[in-house]
Amino acid sequence: MKTIFKFSVIIFLFSSFTTPSFLLNREWVLFKIRKERPHQLILVDEHHYLKFDKEKVYFNIDCNACSDSFKIVAEDRIYFSRSALCTRKGCLERDKIKISYDGEYKFWKEGAYLVIQTDDGDHVYR
Repeated sequence: MKTIFKFSVIIFLFSSFTTPSFLLNREWVLFKIRKERPHQLILVDEHHYLKFDKEKVYFNIDCNACSDSFKIVAEDRIYFSRSALCTRKGCLERDKIKISYDGEYKFWKEGAYLVIQTDDGDHVYR
């Protein structure tokens, strides 16, 4: 019984993932969305961004500033907590492209870009 407990603790200690350093301390601006079906490339001319620190991600929805917690749950998977806090400004202009992350997504670095894979396509940030 003691051996099983020690083995479980070792697995737990090595299964936690840290935030990759390339994500931190910079503003990632959405550049394009790649869609597979239909094959389409959408260039984004609105200012959508993500900025990560060790436990929170900051972003915008229309003219409102938001923050949410996130966690790296696997080497290539990120989980957004679904509990974003946002300011409540009365925005005159609305974004045409709506970006929201809630749940778990695959992500990777592609050269100088950050890519987050969603059901809507790959969101490419630079």
